[in-house]
Amino acid sequence: LPGRFHRLRINEDYSFDSRTGALTLERILPTNQILALTAVRITGDSLGSAGANMDTLRLQILAPPERDLYEDARGFAPARDLEQKNIYSLGARNIEPDTFELVIWRLASSASGEEEENQLDKEGKLIPFVQIMALDHRGRAGPDPDHFVEPEFIDYEEGTITFPNITPFSPDSSRVNVIASPESVATGRDSTLMAIPGEKGGPPLLEHNPGIYFKWPALAIRDRRYKIEVRYTTPSSRPVPGGLTAPSLR
Repeated sequence: LPGRFHRLRINEDYSFDSRTGALTLERILPTNQILALTAVRITGDSLGSAGANMDTLRLQILAPPERDLYEDARGFAPARDLEQKNIYSLGARNIEPDTFELVIWRLASSASGEEEENQLDKEGKLIPFVQIMALDHRGRAGPDPDHFVEPEFIDYEEGTITFPNITPFSPDSSRVNVIASPESVATGRDSTLMAIPGEKGGPPLLEHNPGIYFKWPALAIRDRRYKIEVRYTTPSSRPVPGGLTAPSLR
């Protein structure tokens, strides 16, 4: 692609988390701009290359202009797999860990219905969505879930939360986990369909929301079935109630 490219610098323009594979820009990328990279994997093979005179670049596209990303005829459909669909901004940085609370709600299916934070399992037991999606899979004082998100999924300094399943609201759409392996947590997948060897058993998410991952965001927001509600305090604020509507990707 012809164009004018500006080289970004790590820890100034972006950060990279090798644990999750997440690249985070310090500023929002305008929807009409392109994000691309060159890199060398630990295996030694390269992604893209730069010419000796830097006048010809072969780059791995991470994010084409937003409209092109969702128009298959433009040829950028494979780049949709590179989106970090499981990382959500919490709306603030430097969150005080002891004050953090999070609830996942399933939106009402009709104007007269009610939002729900639990799913009824086959045995008639109510299970919170935060537990089904593995954000809460153990207790602070014991092995049983206690309605609190495990700290390994939250970056309190940067103000983000990372779900272990990379498509958390449509868990069967992915066989990839980050931070916590499928052997250690159940993330709402239907194990009879996904058949991941050694995956920990758990209640499957009964109502999936795949449209939020595969449609242009302006259209996907109309298909949302869940929202994330958070409450926390920062050093310079009073308690902050907040609501994130899936998808709300960083």
